[in-house]
Amino acid sequence: MDLLLAEELLLLAYRPKGSPLVELESLDYLLSAAVLAELAVRGRLELRDGRLQVIDPAPVGDDELDRPLGRLTATEPAPEFGDYWNSMYTPDRRARLLRRLADRGAITTSGAAF
Repeated sequence: MDLLLAEELLLLAYRPKGSPLVELESLDYLLSAAVLAELAVRGRLELRDGRLQVIDPAPVGDDELDRPLGRLTATEPAPEFGDYWNSMYTPDRRARLLRRLADRGAITTSGAAF
């Protein structure tokens, strides 16, 4: 099972019984950074002079990556990292990723609502 960096980070952020090891708002920001890191690792963007520059706008085939890649592609001029990273904050990303992990059998939910 191939996991996104954000999914791996999410797995590391929780105790085996499901309680978080870190403050959840901070985790949500870290997940945004992990999405950007994943796009960089996959050769879709890079940091140039403090700005996030799309170098390959082709969709990755994963909604969690394609949405922010599309937003970055449509943003002119290339946004500064700090400005864009903060704008990516979304508390529902964590819930979506947890659902994905549960759907793939990486975690069990015991009826938990994300």
